[in-house]
Amino acid sequence: MADIPAADQVRPAIARSLLRIFLAVGAHVLLVEVSDEIWVQIAVSVLGIALLTAVAYYRSWSKKADKPKSPCLPAPGIGR
Repeated sequence: MADIPAADQVRPAIARSLLRIFLAVGAHVLLVEVSDEIWVQIAVSVLGIALLTAVAYYRSWSKKADKPKSPCLPAPGIGR
């Protein structure tokens, strides 16, 4: 029997896939409707890479920010 991935593993993968599809459709529309010149293709590629990198950084940052902070415990020997 195949292992079924947990929901917390599937949701981020779906979100990444949807983001990639959205960016691909947007890039296609830009290249078809605006211009198909090489500089536009390069600009669209760089913008897509920058957006994917920004989203990955944000997700990493938000995971760290969402983790509960451990309570401050007194040092051993203090408060006796």
